[in-house]
Amino acid sequence: MRLRHKKDIENFDFGDQLIKQVDQPLVFNTPKVILEIGVGKGSLIKNSALNNPTITYVALEYNLTILQSLIKAKTVEKINNLIIINNQALNLPDFLSFSSLDEIWLNFSDPWLKKRYHKRRLTYPTYLNIYANLLKSQGVIYFKTDSSSLFNDSLTYFQSNSNFQVEVLTYEKGAFCTEYEIKKADLPIYYLKGVKI
Repeated sequence: MRLRHKKDIENFDFGDQLIKQVDQPLVFNTPKVILEIGVGKGSLIKNSALNNPTITYVALEYNLTILQSLIKAKTVEKINNLIIINNQALNLPDFLSFSSLDEIWLNFSDPWLKKRYHKRRLTYPTYLNIYANLLKSQGVIYFKTDSSSLFNDSLTYFQSNSNFQVEVLTYEKGAFCTEYEIKKADLPIYYLKGVKI
């Protein structure tokens, strides 16, 4: 079933295929847990989960309309190691425990180029502090963007945060990509990782 209207989507019961709220943080039974924030249609995390069944993947996306295709794939393809959360990144501590994550993926987030919106960036210091609490020691954030402005500012955010050691990486296309990554394949892509210390 494809739900086209926001009211229909918000009221639809996706059962245990989608988490909107929790009474207590989630508990994972795999040694490795990876979170992707802002998954969109979820091509990257879906394919990663299918090919790595011993890893738990957590997909966070605020736009429920976009999430429909990933929810359907999880159901049809029985992707039991994929958890889908419909909420905002600021609320992650409600869903995830302290030091529960091995990796966080930030792929082509909204750059929020106007200065008055910089606080909404998923790499802004407020968010980095949240991620630092959720990551295990030596846990890693991987950040990719095609916005040089967002990348340069994000590099500063990471370098100014004592929780992370940052390294600029050379981008190489991986085995699995986001939909946006495929569409913008001819553009420069900037890439870094921040390791929790």
